[in-house]
Amino acid sequence: MINVICGKKGSGKTKKLIDSANDCVQKSKGSVVFMDDNNRYMYDLHRDIRFVDTSQYKIGNAERFIGFILGISSQNFDIEAMYIDAFLRHTGLEPKELEQVMQKLEKIGEGFNMDIYISLSSDPEELPEFFSKYNIMKSYL
Repeated sequence: MINVICGKKGSGKTKKLIDSANDCVQKSKGSVVFMDDNNRYMYDLHRDIRFVDTSQYKIGNAERFIGFILGISSQNFDIEAMYIDAFLRHTGLEPKELEQVMQKLEKIGEGFNMDIYISLSSDPEELPEFFSKYNIMKSYL
């Protein structure tokens, strides 16, 4: 399942994502992965969460990012949940351009039987129609 935490910049999306990951790892029998484009929040996460700082890998676009996610997923078949902060920065796209990326994420989640959580800097009311099939969680401070 794809879960989207969305809200404008400064609305608490990252905190909500971190809290969700920390709750998940307490209940999980498998692995939990948290991806961000820097290591600023690494110490806010439970020690059992696998933290990935994507800035070290120079991903640069949506296709490479999907490949990166597939690589992580293929190395560890017990990932129950993957949390991706700063999703738009990872892909280099705007919300209206994400339909194919979201479809690929959905297939990855289904294929590896994992939940995927993304934070999206966007007003929830302005999301394109194709987002309606995903679990949208609004973030407001």
